[in-house]
Amino acid sequence: KLPVTTLLRAIGFESDKDILSIFDLADEVKVSKSGLKKCVGRKLAARVLKTWIEDFVDEDTGEVVSIERNEVLIDRETIIEKEHIELILDSGSKNIILHKEDINAADFTIIYNTLQKDSSNSEKEAVEHI
Repeated sequence: KLPVTTLLRAIGFESDKDILSIFDLADEVKVSKSGLKKCVGRKLAARVLKTWIEDFVDEDTGEVVSIERNEVLIDRETIIEKEHIELILDSGSKNIILHKEDINAADFTIIYNTLQKDSSNSEKEAVEHI
């Protein structure tokens, strides 16, 4: 059994934003102190991730291999509070994804439940999972 969101990630809809945009269920907000202050009280539709690249030397070939790493800083469904603003600003994220304010909750619930079961954060992770 495989979440459909894992399959969507594996075929190129890599981020939560990409998946939510297919169904028009979320708003994208540019990360800035003033923009985030306006978002206090709204609910995240996608994780806030800190992403970085780690370089490793392949012992067999001596080749340097770069691997993208992700750390979940704030999970989906978290209601943005003032305390989250600095964390989001420090994350390096350019945008955050919020629930649309006027959507039917049932529409989002189906996709949200599937996203919750999906442990992958990238196309590569999804392909490895499959």
